[in-house]
Amino acid sequence: MKDSQLKLLPMTEVEFSAFWQSQIKEYAKQKVANKLWSEKESLQRATDEFTLLLPQGLETYNNFLYTIKLVAGSLCGYLWLTEVVDGDNPARPYLFINDFTILPAYQGQGLSEVALKLAMIQVKKLGYQQVGLHVFGKNTQAMHIYQKAGFKMTDITMIRRI
Repeated sequence: MKDSQLKLLPMTEVEFSAFWQSQIKEYAKQKVANKLWSEKESLQRATDEFTLLLPQGLETYNNFLYTIKLVAGSLCGYLWLTEVVDGDNPARPYLFINDFTILPAYQGQGLSEVALKLAMIQVKKLGYQQVGLHVFGKNTQAMHIYQKAGFKMTDITMIRRI
């Protein structure tokens, strides 16, 4: 996939509604798959977290939401960036990828790599110099994609149930 075949566009209200519904379900599914939440509680907890993080929806301060589209116009993914102020370097905030998704019908076509390149261009345009993210432990495919894009592991959180 060539860079020129994909575009990153600010999310509209209609797109935000679709994003909200699909990504809450996906987030809940990942929490259950990684044995962090029970299936019964997962949708409510995911909704609560999204509501906490995006209390004003698209207008939430220092949150940047985009759709990933083919130049022809087909929606193929989402990107949600949030400004983070790090206690170690409060004068230099950075962006955190809260959500990066290539929709299932478009996976395996090299879109993740191209979309991440476009995301890094957008991060620079917004004036930031660093990007962080979280990957669920069982999502080895995502880890590979991010490492290939130049991300380095900095912390690993582990849990043991007793």
